[in-house]
Amino acid sequence: MAEQLGLSVSQETLQPYDLYTADEAFFTTTPAFILPITRADNRTIGDGKPGTISRQLLAAFSESVGVDVVEQALKHQHSASSV
Repeated sequence: MAEQLGLSVSQETLQPYDLYTADEAFFTTTPAFILPITRADNRTIGDGKPGTISRQLLAAFSESVGVDVVEQALKHQHSASSV
């Protein structure tokens, strides 16, 4: 999906320093597709918010599956926090 959006893609082994100094970071998984990372080891990643690339990928994925995955996650988060 990243390549379809014209984003450069590479796979490489990273060290913790790479994460700590990144502008943004995210996990990719089969069930959730993409999970932005805003903190690691009590350190803020980038500006502490999902970055531009994460948002682009989430929007493209939402469009491809016909569900706003961010809205669904926020809805679930709010319902879980009220328990």
